[in-house]
Amino acid sequence: MAWKNGQEYVAWLSQVTGETYRLPTEAEWEYAARGGTTTLYWWGDEIGEDNAFCRACIKNGDFKSLLSRGQLKPIGSYKPNPFGLHDVIGNASEMTSGCYTETLEDIPADGSAIINGDCKVLIRRGPSHSARTPFRARLSERSGFSRSRKSQNLSLRVVREIKPKQ
Repeated sequence: MAWKNGQEYVAWLSQVTGETYRLPTEAEWEYAARGGTTTLYWWGDEIGEDNAFCRACIKNGDFKSLLSRGQLKPIGSYKPNPFGLHDVIGNASEMTSGCYTETLEDIPADGSAIINGDCKVLIRRGPSHSARTPFRARLSERSGFSRSRKSQNLSLRVVREIKPKQ
């Protein structure tokens, strides 16, 4: 998937449903992925076994057999986080809105998207299936990706904006 595809999808979904959908900001993504926890992984500080689909997370050989056939695990193959979200670690990294910066110093305190960085490079959050070490599989994993680059390791999770009651 490429960033353009993600933007087209949320525009289409908004049009079809009459609701407003968008990509989450980096802060929104992390809050949702953590599910109210403060640990390295939403289930604790140790990677453990079979908590997610990534190289560092699978010890029973299942990873290599699935990956060799070009398959990812179906959504919901692992327990959800405390907010009920599946696969926030593993399978695919997820795109967020905003521009990439090397440091977190420029992230707005209100949780909005970063708009003062290299906007040719956007932010992807969470580890994909290719995370080889527990350090690369943690919830705080972040990296940049080019707007024009397509990747099988990149997906999206959408936010539906709730309109305040009048």
